[in-house]
Amino acid sequence: SDVSPIVIGRGHTKAFLDGEMPSLAAEAFEARLTSAFGAISAASDFVVVEGTGHSGVGAVLGWNNARVAAALGVEVVLVANGGVGSTFDELSLNVAACRAEKAAIAGIIINKCAPSKVAEVTTYLQKAADRFGWGVPVLACVPYGDDLDKPSVSDLVHLFEGGFSKERYVPSESASSLASMSNLGKRRDLKHTAAAVYATALRYAAGYGGLRASGGGGGSSGGSSSRIGGGGAKGGGNSSVLLAGECLRQRRFERYELVTESLERFTEKLAAEAEAEGAPGGGEGDAAGGVCYVTHVSRTDIIRAV
Repeated sequence: SDVSPIVIGRGHTKAFLDGEMPSLAAEAFEARLTSAFGAISAASDFVVVEGTGHSGVGAVLGWNNARVAAALGVEVVLVANGGVGSTFDELSLNVAACRAEKAAIAGIIINKCAPSKVAEVTTYLQKAADRFGWGVPVLACVPYGDDLDKPSVSDLVHLFEGGFSKERYVPSESASSLASMSNLGKRRDLKHTAAAVYATALRYAAGYGGLRASGGGGGSSGGSSSRIGGGGAKGGGNSSVLLAGECLRQRRFERYELVTESLERFTEKLAAEAEAEGAPGGGEGDAAGGVCYVTHVSRTDIIRAV
């Protein structure tokens, strides 16, 4: 899959170090990355590349997140949890990794900040960054909120219903809009685009009051299945559907995890967690639950297994 071009399975790291994984050799690794990125870029207005973990993840293979960013020519947005001292310490390690690999840093987003300290944290982290010559702006400071930290199934359906399209997000309806989705494609500068998309999504998530009718031939959120995918920004074409769990739309989960590992490792993880924690309690109407696992539609091995 171009979305997950490199998957590191169980034993792959040791095999690589023993010289038994030619597919992970530097030239092959870079060729697979650039090919996948090129294919996705050609079909998209802009691309967000998510780095798993900190900037040094992947160093044992010679390809940490910072090197990947540099090889693809994309700017890095560093994200860290709210605070000043410990947050700056954490960021300094990531900045150093990016500098070592010559990866450009577009800016910093502070996440889960105490609402009463948003202005203070933003001010002092920018002062610290300027003091030590980072030349990196603090793009945004996102306050902590239960509804943002624990989205419901309904929120996920809304999020995946057509993606970040102009038809879904109409910033002209809000006087506080940072940027219209129609000109995001023209403003390719990641410093502006990433911040605008993020802020727009958060604003609409915060004011979201329920599922809308799906695009296309009628239908509403009360039907037996809601559209959660779309054939591009227009919202038509071959759409995915919510296959099960209609009665759990408003359920919130304690934790969300992105499944990127191999099927074998994922199933072992599920078995270990079930053994350690026991079967999930409560009925279908619970307001909060355990873990929601999210994966890309191309991971048919995971989807079929569960």
